[in-house]
Amino acid sequence: MSNYVKQTPNSIGYVEFACAKQNAMVHTKLKNKAGIFVGPNFESFEDAAETGTFDAKKDFYPMLTNAPGKNSWPIAGATFILLAKEKTESNKKVVKFYDWSFQNGDAKAKELIYVPLPKTLKDKIRGYWKTNGNI
Repeated sequence: MSNYVKQTPNSIGYVEFACAKQNAMVHTKLKNKAGIFVGPNFESFEDAAETGTFDAKKDFYPMLTNAPGKNSWPIAGATFILLAKEKTESNKKVVKFYDWSFQNGDAKAKELIYVPLPKTLKDKIRGYWKTNGNI
């Protein structure tokens, strides 16, 4: 997608943040739910994650579109993992890896142009894991 957009005069496309940064693509600002025009950057994605409606009762499945944060990028998204409830032993190993990643992976995520989860959200997820017997 990024190559087509770069090669086609006057074109518009939507690619993930890392791809846009790696390809030095021009971007726009968008008006968010708070009525503020923001650009796509680490801070606006972090604000969307911080103010999004991540709810343990809904297995942390939010729609980050129009998160209410003052500086939130209005079309942010999240990546999820799914674990089969009946595979408790392998789930514990997977969760152990993700917990290690939460503790040690923020710098590498940023180096790869991905936005780490905010600490408050990581803590909510850890509570969810504990409640569900994964740690």
